[in-house]
Amino acid sequence: MTPTEFVTHLFGEGWHKRQLPLFADMLKRFNEDAQRYYVVRDFAKKLELGDNPVSKEESRIRDDMIDARRYDHDPDEN
Repeated sequence: MTPTEFVTHLFGEGWHKRQLPLFADMLKRFNEDAQRYYVVRDFAKKLELGDNPVSKEESRIRDDMIDARRYDHDPDEN
């Protein structure tokens, strides 16, 4: 399978080379979110997410806390 065939298999016909950086960023974000899920599922304390949406800042703080657990360091250290 060539690189072009691989990308076509993932994203379908009609993709353009200028879209590749966007696709790569999306895949990286999906991977990060998946890694956070596994940490929360397996190790983190129960999070109270509730039914109300949280702000982007609250989500970033929660992601930082989970990433700190993933990488095994204190999130408050600079």
